Amino acid sequence: GGAFGGSLATMMILSGYILVYHSLLRRKLHAHVILSREESRYLLPVNTAIEVFARSPSPEEWKKFEEGMARKGVARLQI
Repeated sequence: GGAFGGSLATMMILSGYILVYHSLLRRKLHAHVILSREESRYLLPVNTAIEVFARSPSPEEWKKFEEGMARKGVARLQI
C-alpha cells in the first residue's frame, strides 16, 4: 500500500506531539500539548518505506517557551 493525505498528516502530527511531550517530561514541565495548526501539501502518494522526523526547536526557542510557561502558564512552539 501507499500513504497519502490523512495518513501522512497523522504521522507528522504524532511525531511532533511525541517530541514535545517527551521534551516536557525531561524538563519536568507539566502542560497539556495542544495542536493548533497543521499545514501540509501533498503532491504524490508515498509508495516506499516511510520515516518521520520532527525538528526539535532550538535552545533559544525552548528558553522562550519555558519563560512563557513560568510567566503565564502558557507558551507556543513551532515544530
